[in-house]
Amino acid sequence: MTKTRSVSFAPLKFLHIIYCFLFLTAITLGESGCSISSETGPAMPLDLGHKAPEILTETASGNKMSLSQHKGSIVLVAFWDSGNMTARKAHPELQHIYNTYKDADFQDAKGFCVFSVALDTNRDAWLKAVEEDGITWPCQTIDTDGWNAVSAKTYEVHYTPKYFLVDGEGNIVDRHVDINSLDQLLASKLSRRSGRP
Repeated sequence: MTKTRSVSFAPLKFLHIIYCFLFLTAITLGESGCSISSETGPAMPLDLGHKAPEILTETASGNKMSLSQHKGSIVLVAFWDSGNMTARKAHPELQHIYNTYKDADFQDAKGFCVFSVALDTNRDAWLKAVEEDGITWPCQTIDTDGWNAVSAKTYEVHYTPKYFLVDGEGNIVDRHVDINSLDQLLASKLSRRSGRP
């Protein structure tokens, strides 16, 4: 009888072990966030619709300024340098757009700001360019690490000017902003009750 019981219950024990193994494996995979369908891996930092990486730079007065400080507004992140005339020629249009939309009501944000990040290693050259170009928007910053700046590497800036548009929730909505189309783009995001400024 003992031998008969051993033979008859062996398959059940084996099935029980397999069940436990599969159950524990499923729990482990669930806790680790693994997914069979995620073959492309995690989202890249600059993916549209994802949170814009933080930027921490310095103002003319030496104070630190961060991109996240401006959450709630639509932000144009503008990488430039004082020696790039293409970037500087865009400043009058940027100034006009800033003046037009700085207090506008958007669908998901209040106001618009230009968060300028100058990749200059020479502060005096940067300040001179700001004055010569007549820039008055307040978010003027510099990272004197230049092309080695953390922000430049994070945002994959290999040339200037380079523009990114960030919405009121702090998410990237455009990685290749065309300044000539920016006015129209912002107008399309205005609140219906607001109308064009």
